[in-house]
Amino acid sequence: MLKLSVNDIVKNKENCYSFVAAISKRARQISEELQEEEDTAEEKPVQLAVEEFMEGKFKIVQPDLNAEAKADAEQDAEVRAEKEKIERARAEEKKKTGKSAD
Repeated sequence: MLKLSVNDIVKNKENCYSFVAAISKRARQISEELQEEEDTAEEKPVQLAVEEFMEGKFKIVQPDLNAEAKADAEQDAEVRAEKEKIERARAEEKKKTGKSAD
């Protein structure tokens, strides 16, 4: 078994924390699969997950944070617009109520 550090495995664009999270998730999946099949592996699930990653059987997909931020901004704008609409309606109602009392 070859001893490698995370930095030896992770490519430049990948985050080492994302790598660890992805490996642990895949290792849990492998462990669950082995339990369902009532099977055992010669190697530990983490080692199998690292080997699968190095063989390119799965990859780390980073979320598009810009798209999420844009969606959040659009939702915030919609909420602000709705609040402004409510405030205008209240102001109009207040004007009508104030005028009819004169």
